[in-house]
Amino acid sequence: MSTRAAKLSLVHSNPLQTSAEAGTYSCDLCWGTSFERLDGNESLSLNRCRGCGLVVCLPLPDQDHRLKIYAGPEYFMEPRDFALDYVAAVSQQGVQESVRALREVVHWMPPPARLLDIGCATGSKLLAAKQVGYQVAGVEISPYAAEFARRQGFNVFTGELESAPFAEQSWDVILCHHVLEHLPRPSRLIRRCFELLRPGGILVVEVPDFGSLPARGLLMGWPHFKPMEHIHYFERPSLARLLAGQGFRILRFRRDGLLAVFEMWPFARRKQSPIQVRLPSSNPEKSLLARAMGAFKHSLNRMPRVAQTMERVVFQLAPIHDFLRVYAVRE
Repeated sequence: MSTRAAKLSLVHSNPLQTSAEAGTYSCDLCWGTSFERLDGNESLSLNRCRGCGLVVCLPLPDQDHRLKIYAGPEYFMEPRDFALDYVAAVSQQGVQESVRALREVVHWMPPPARLLDIGCATGSKLLAAKQVGYQVAGVEISPYAAEFARRQGFNVFTGELESAPFAEQSWDVILCHHVLEHLPRPSRLIRRCFELLRPGGILVVEVPDFGSLPARGLLMGWPHFKPMEHIHYFERPSLARLLAGQGFRILRFRRDGLLAVFEMWPFARRKQSPIQVRLPSSNPEKSLLARAMGAFKHSLNRMPRVAQTMERVVFQLAPIHDFLRVYAVRE
């Protein structure tokens, strides 16, 4: 079975919110109801809003099933295509990766400052931010992951950000890495981030980039297309519009990740499954290419200036990246 067919088959064994189909579903960004169908079958489709360009996978999963995905340890530990081993991420090597991701945050808002990580998972970025000098706390929807992070001494609220008991204008930095694509209404979370940040505070958002070359070429075969898990798919214009609409000023966009492009190369594929590239762990089933990519990534973490130069050169030549990161300020 092809990767694309396997993904589409997921919808037959999972509950769907059938009322939220194109034509009755309103876009979270512009509230439009007119959509262009990009790809799909009779059960599931990728649709682009004709009003603003935001891409959504319809029909939506129901709320109960969405929460069950993240409830236990399976989501955070099992080997999945292009998935992060969140338990391995809190190792010394995993934290080094998170420290690298925080370097530009330090440029915009140096420590000591109050930093909130939304979707903190098992706490790798909390560990890294504390190591850098920030005062940290997290929000995590998974009871399993939240408890894992709390056992490391962090203040982590279990649930949605909108329910967290934080005072308004009480944070200097908010990280929101790989959260928006999971939400039925991402604008609500961005609105709450604006309320929680003090004037001059920094919001950092990272999402899979649907405007990248691999995404445009593969559509539902793209490794970051995940039915029942990823609902919205952002490009630079739609992400900028989302943040600006809630009062943020964009400071900078960054491209990151070079993994999905390998799914476009037949010689790099494993039978019936794309390669699995994750942080190095004890998983013996990873392909030689996956292990090589992991080792290369780890070596770049020890050479941050070299890594930054390589990223800028490669991503200027072609949009073959995985992720889009944006830094924005509340004014």
